Amino acid sequence: MFPPPVPPKAELPRRPLSLPALIATARQDSTAIFPAALLRQSHLAGRSLWPWLALANPVDARAVLLDRARHYPPAKPVERMVRPLLGESFFLKRGEEGAWLRRRILPHFSTRASIGHGPHLRRLAAATPLPRTPFDAMGPLRTLTLRAILDICCGPDHGVDVPRFARAFDGYLSRIARLGPLDMVNLPPRLTETLGRRPGPLPDLRGQIDSVVHRRMKDGPRDDVLGTLIAARHPRNGRALGPEEVRDNILLMILAGHETSASTLGWAHWLLATHPEIQDRVRAEVAAAPSGPADVLSATPLLGAVIDETLRLYPPLSMLVRRPSGRDTLAGCPVGRHSFVLVSLYAMHRSECYWQDPDAFRPERFTPGVGAGNPAFLPFSIGPRSCPGATLAHYEARVILSAILSRVRLSPAGPPPVTGGALTLQPTGGVWLTATPLSQTA
Repeated sequence: MFPPPVPPKAELPRRPLSLPALIATARQDSTAIFPAALLRQSHLAGRSLWPWLALANPVDARAVLLDRARHYPPAKPVERMVRPLLGESFFLKRGEEGAWLRRRILPHFSTRASIGHGPHLRRLAAATPLPRTPFDAMGPLRTLTLRAILDICCGPDHGVDVPRFARAFDGYLSRIARLGPLDMVNLPPRLTETLGRRPGPLPDLRGQIDSVVHRRMKDGPRDDVLGTLIAARHPRNGRALGPEEVRDNILLMILAGHETSASTLGWAHWLLATHPEIQDRVRAEVAAAPSGPADVLSATPLLGAVIDETLRLYPPLSMLVRRPSGRDTLAGCPVGRHSFVLVSLYAMHRSECYWQDPDAFRPERFTPGVGAGNPAFLPFSIGPRSCPGATLAHYEARVILSAILSRVRLSPAGPPPVTGGALTLQPTGGVWLTATPLSQTA
C-alpha cells in the first residue's frame, strides 16, 4: 500500500523577497511572497521599501481583523487592484458607509436562504457536462459557479451571456487584477488606473450587468440580492443607490462568489481524485443521506469535513493586507501608518504550530467534535470585513460535490495543479481528471 500523495503546496522562498521580486511573485502567486520560515513561526518582520509584519497566528490575526479592525483598514495597493471593477461597491467603503449595505444583503446568504437555493444548485450541477475523456475540471466548474451566483443574485432570468461573461471575467483576473509597481505608490486612484491599467474586458463586464440592472429597475420589486440593492435606502439620508453603485455591488458578489467557489471545488475534486478511499466514503455517505435540501448539511459530516480541509489547505484568499491608521504593537513588534500588516491565512492554516502533519489531506480534523473549533482556521476571515457569503459558499460546495460524486468516479488524469493567482488561490495549470460514470464502475 503506497502512502497517499502530498497535496500541492506553494513553493515559498527561503528568505524575504526584494520589492521587485515581491511584486513579480505577487502577480503570479500571492501565496508565495512569504518566506518558508513563517510556517514555523508566529510572525516575521522585515522591510521592502516600507516596513512589513507578516502574521501567522490566530491571536494577532483576530486583533487585526476583529478586535481592532477599524484601526486596520485594507491597504491601498489591494484596493487599487480591484477598484477598476468594484469602484462603488461596499467593499471599498470605510466604516458605516459600507457596513449598512452589507447588513442589508446578509440575509440572502444565511443558512435558511442557502438551503432555499439547494434544489436549483442541484439542477445546475446535474446539468453540468462531465466528459468521459480526460478534461480540465476548472472549465465546467467555473461555468457552473458563475451561473449559480448570477441566478442567486439576479434571478434565473437575468439574461447574461454566461460564456461571454466568463471569458471577460477571466480576462479581468489574468490581465487587470494583478499587483503592479504603481499600486505601491501613493498616487490618486484615477491616475494610477489611467497609467497602470487598460480597461480591457471591463466595459463588457459592466455593460452586461448594466443591462440587467436597468431592466430590473423598471420592473417591480423582487426578493433577491439585486432587488434588495435597488430597494435599499441609506439609513441616514434615505438616498437610493445609483445604477452604477448597484452594478458594482453585483460585480462584487460575482467576484466573491464565482472564482473563489470554483477554485475551492477544483481543489476538492483533485484531493478526492487522489484519495480514492476518502472519495468512496463520501459517496457512500451521500448515497445514504436523505434527499432534502437541508439534509446535505445535517447528514453528510464527512463531506463537510472534506470541504473544510480543502479550505484549510487552500484558503480562497491566502493573504489579507492591512495598513494601520496609527501606531500599535502586534506580536511584540511596533507598527505605524507606513507599515504593511499581512495576515497569511495560508501560512496559519499550514503552520506546524497549530496543525499536526499540516501538509496532509486529513478531513478527520474537522469531523464533529475534533478540529472545527481550531482558532487557526479562518478561511473566510473574521470580523466586519469577513466574507458575507461564507455560509452560502460552504453549502454550495456541499450540494455540487454531492451531485457530482453521485454521477461519476473521479481519477487524476494529469500532473498536479500548481498554486497561483494574484487575488484568489487558484489551481493553475488545470485540474485534469477522468470522470467515469458510476454505471461503468459497478
